[in-house]
Amino acid sequence: MSSAAAAAANGEAKGDGTTKQEDARGTTTRRRPAKAAAVVLMLLGLVVTIALAGLAGSSKLTRRAVHVSRSQTQTAAKSAVAAKTKTKAKSNGPIIKNVAVAVLFTTAPKPFDWVYHKFAPESVEAAAVLLRSSERVLRQSSSSSGSRSSGNVYNITYLAMVTPEIDPRWIRVIERVGYTIKHLNVPISVEEISKNNKALANMINLDGRLGINEMTKIEPLLFGSDYHRVLVLDFDIFFHSSYEHLFDASTLDDDTVALGWTPGGVETEPMNGGFLLYNPRAVNATNHRDNVLDILRKGDKKPTSGWGGTRYGKGGFGGSSMQGLLPYYFLHVLNGTASKRLDRCKYNNMDQLEPCKNTPYRQVVSNHFTGGCVKPWSCFVENAVVRRRRGRRRLLQDDDDTGASSAPRAIISGQLKTRASGGKLMTPSNDTTSSISTATDPRQQHQPDLCTSFKEAWWEQWTEMAKEFDVPTDRCGTLVAQHLYDNLL
Repeated sequence: MSSAAAAAANGEAKGDGTTKQEDARGTTTRRRPAKAAAVVLMLLGLVVTIALAGLAGSSKLTRRAVHVSRSQTQTAAKSAVAAKTKTKAKSNGPIIKNVAVAVLFTTAPKPFDWVYHKFAPESVEAAAVLLRSSERVLRQSSSSSGSRSSGNVYNITYLAMVTPEIDPRWIRVIERVGYTIKHLNVPISVEEISKNNKALANMINLDGRLGINEMTKIEPLLFGSDYHRVLVLDFDIFFHSSYEHLFDASTLDDDTVALGWTPGGVETEPMNGGFLLYNPRAVNATNHRDNVLDILRKGDKKPTSGWGGTRYGKGGFGGSSMQGLLPYYFLHVLNGTASKRLDRCKYNNMDQLEPCKNTPYRQVVSNHFTGGCVKPWSCFVENAVVRRRRGRRRLLQDDDDTGASSAPRAIISGQLKTRASGGKLMTPSNDTTSSISTATDPRQQHQPDLCTSFKEAWWEQWTEMAKEFDVPTDRCGTLVAQHLYDNLL
């Protein structure tokens, strides 16, 4: 037997699987068996098992993450649907919409009459009072206990559409009285019309107060990116009660109706250009604007037959431009499908024709100072003219040894004859405080109390505005607009 075998035979067995023996020096040593390799293999197997378990767990986590992601997406989608549903459910609650009330500041290209051939301060005066009458009725409406069924809240911007020739100093005054300036060019020129109809081109600047510049009033059909509705008014409109309901879909359908309108105060004026409610977000709103201008460019109008051989534009004030073109296009070409007639007696009352003359005052939303009910602020202009002519008369009397005056007789029995009235007699107002005598005028003999109520409401609003800007409140005295212009820094 070898020494190794003997030693193994003599060794004492240990419970831990090792053997103990003594070497030559008598030292006891331990010897690891070959089973250690198996332990290493076992450890490696454990590592592999853990790794595989990790991969399996990662796969489960990935599947769970995908599930969570899908759940979150579904939740977000459900939230979006819920939000839409909530919005619909709140359709009776406040929904804010941007709308505009717009007026046009421009000049007539040619001298048409003694006031309108140039920019008149009275237009700013009237526009400032118009704005304040709007603010007043809207305040009264918001403080009332009633609520509108539409549930809409309208954010109103007062727009001043200004053409390039307006004096920048006056533009500052217009801003000062509360308007937001929107610079616009006249969308068509006389030269474009002249190519096809020279007679129409020559006539258009003499037909209506503003001539070709009146066509700028059609531009709000392009304002759809900014406004839900645009109400275009002449300066001589005045509000007596709330008009917010005009902006509702119940007045003009959101999709199909592009224009709300009223007839004029005479039979030859089927549509009045002083009160136009536009829906610039209606289908084809921009095309309507372009089509109207194309009709004007083609010039298919004759004095004897009107536009396109119809009665529209045949006679009547402004028939060659807006007040002839709009009814021809919207009522004849489109057969009324894209427009809606509004109640003239309620929204554009001119105190002319039946039944508007007898409309109860409390039922009038807004009136139009034209026709039989003359503009209350005209006395500012007429007083200024009288003062100038009286001054001229005094100068001539000083130069005349006989004391006789050769100055033009502007005052006849307390009345003023002007080119604006075609040489007819005019009186400034029935206001007893006017410095010009209000002798009986044939047009005022039959005026009912409705016109007087309109004028008194205007003067009351003007007096408040005069106090606002620290201007003397004597009627027909100092124009607030002129005061602001003269005192601009």
